[in-house]
Amino acid sequence: MGDVRIANCIEMFHKEENSWKQTIDDFLDFAQEQGVGGEMAWHILGKPLYELDEKNYNEIIGYITRESLRKNVMWYGTHWLGAGIKDFCLTHPDETFRDFTAKCIADQCKALYQIRGEKEGGVAVVGSPFQRNLAVLAQKGQRIREEQAEEYFADTIARAVRYSEGTGVVIAPERLVYTKNEKALLGPIDGEGETDVCYSMEQAVRIANIARTKLTRGLDQYVKVMVDVKAATGSEESPVDAYNQIPEGLATYHCHIQGGNKFPPGYNDHGQFEGPRSYNLSPTVNFLAKKAADGEDVTLSIEAFKPFDEVCQKNELTIGQGFAQGNEHLRKLIKNAK
Repeated sequence: MGDVRIANCIEMFHKEENSWKQTIDDFLDFAQEQGVGGEMAWHILGKPLYELDEKNYNEIIGYITRESLRKNVMWYGTHWLGAGIKDFCLTHPDETFRDFTAKCIADQCKALYQIRGEKEGGVAVVGSPFQRNLAVLAQKGQRIREEQAEEYFADTIARAVRYSEGTGVVIAPERLVYTKNEKALLGPIDGEGETDVCYSMEQAVRIANIARTKLTRGLDQYVKVMVDVKAATGSEESPVDAYNQIPEGLATYHCHIQGGNKFPPGYNDHGQFEGPRSYNLSPTVNFLAKKAADGEDVTLSIEAFKPFDEVCQKNELTIGQGFAQGNEHLRKLIKNAK
C-alpha cells in the first residue's frame, strides 16, 4: 500500500519584499499547520544556486533542512527550474547551453535531496516553457525542427540525471499546453497555451525514452513522465487519459493538481470555492488512490498561478487561506475515493 500525500508549491507564498528566510518560515509554519508537504521553487532565493558561495549555500540549505525537520515538513519535489537563470535552455542546439542547463537542474536536485534530509524519492518537474520554446530560439536566430528539439530536450535531461547521480531524484518532463500564438510563446498571455514543444503525452513519453537510452541501466530509472492536470484539461484531455498514455514503469505519480483555471482544487472559474461548476477532480483522485492501493506513492501537489492572488484579495483571503481551502477539498476527495 503506497501513500497519498498532499503538497503545496511554495512559489505563490513568496513576496518580493520578503527575504528567502521569511518565505521559508511562513511556508513551513503553514505546511506544519496544514499537515502537508512542499514543492520547492528555488528562485525564491533571489539568485541561482550556482551563484551562491559555499558559505551562503551551506547556510541557506542548512537552515531549510533543519527547520523542515523541526516542523516535520517533507519536500516532495521542485519546479520552476529555469526561473531567474540566464542562458537556461532545455532545447538549445549548442551543447554548451544544454550542459549548463543540465548542471543547473542537477544543482536543484542536489539541494532538494539535502532538504529532504538526504532521502531519495524527490521529483524535479521540467516545465519551463519559455526556456524550451522554439519560437524563443527562432527569435535569437536558432531555427530547429521539433524532432531536433525533442532530442536536445532528452539530452539535457540525461545530462542532468548524470550530474545529480546519488540523489535519487526523478527528473520528469512536463507536457504543457500547445499554442501557435507567437506572443504567448515568448511570454505568458492569460487564456493562451504556453509551448510549441512537448505539448502531448506522446511527446513527453518519447523525450523520456530518448533520455533513458542515453543513460546506463540503473540511472535510466530516474527519468519518468508526470501529469499536470491544468495541461491535460487545457489540451482537451482528461488527466486519467493522460496517465493511461504513459507506458508501465515510466510514470511518476507526483501530480500537479489544480483546476483548468490554474486555481487550487475546489475553485470555479469565478473564484468561488466549491461554487457552481467547480472543476471535477474526483476521477483523477480516484485513479491515483487506486495507484496508491497498488503500492505506488502518490503526491497531489497543488500548484496555483496568477490570477489566484487576485481571487484571494477579492475574497479577503491570504494565499495560505486560499491554499488551505484547496487542501480541504482534496482531503474530501481522497477520503471519498473509490
